[in-house]
Amino acid sequence: MSEGLESISAVPPGGNSVEAREASPVVLIGESNPYGGAPEFALYCYPAGSSGDRLRRILGLDPTAYLELERVNLCVGAWVTAAAVQKARGIVRGSPGSDRVLVLLGRRVSSAFEQVVGEPLLPFSATSASSVRIVSLPHPSGRNLVWNQAWARVRAQDLLRASCPAVSWGSSREET
Repeated sequence: MSEGLESISAVPPGGNSVEAREASPVVLIGESNPYGGAPEFALYCYPAGSSGDRLRRILGLDPTAYLELERVNLCVGAWVTAAAVQKARGIVRGSPGSDRVLVLLGRRVSSAFEQVVGEPLLPFSATSASSVRIVSLPHPSGRNLVWNQAWARVRAQDLLRASCPAVSWGSSREET
């Protein structure tokens, strides 16, 4: 197993079980996982400092609440635009008319979905396109300095509260 994940159990607590996926009002959608394609580790909030951990803190969720949300990546390993667009198309086809909110994380993810829904998906925006509800946010990478601004976290949580009030966005007051 890749460095950093050797101490993590193969089945994370609450992490993307079939039951959790079916019940989740939100799908967090990222680019790819450098540790491999196991779906339970998509946007995983461990180890501390990972993109999943930063995202959890940005959204203001404790680990248990965060792991109850469905999390997927568009690619396994390296980013391949054609594969990302194909997976985005499958996600959109599987979500029309549902109450679920697709949360797109980063420019590349939003660009893949733009090719499917046929309209621009700008950062910090919420829209309904192709009969699905979409929130677009910047990538949670530590290299993305927008998240160092307090307004960005507030804006993200406000968008998500308005789009999906079933989740207690901002309920955890951990520092990001």
